[in-house]
Amino acid sequence: MNEFNSVDCKFLEYKKIAKRFLKELGLYNAWLIYLGAEKAIAYKKSWYKKYYIDSIFGETLFTSFLHKAYGVRLEATISDIFRYYLIKNSINYVLNYPLRDCYIKEIEKVVDIDKCTGKISFKKVIWKNSIGNETGN
Repeated sequence: MNEFNSVDCKFLEYKKIAKRFLKELGLYNAWLIYLGAEKAIAYKKSWYKKYYIDSIFGETLFTSFLHKAYGVRLEATISDIFRYYLIKNSINYVLNYPLRDCYIKEIEKVVDIDKCTGKISFKKVIWKNSIGNETGN
């Protein structure tokens, strides 16, 4: 396998992990809407093609979008929640930014990760507006 294919496979794995994360949190439809927004269109085709996996959400305004479009207020950013998810599930990719201990308490106010399955879920999120067929937790 040449270097190009290896990198491409890495990106596809990033995409798979990020999509699973979004779906488990019930945010996948909101992510698709975000990618379709005017400011994110250039990002749409290559959103998962990042050197570091945690840059997928770290280079976006997705947390802000959730607040503005759906009234969702989170104690932590989607990027930090994603880093937490990666660490708790022992998904061993090098992170661009380490998850600082001070953020862990804020993240744990927002989400739970099942110790057996590794699935992530919101503890309680109130959506001002609905996201497709999702109602939030």
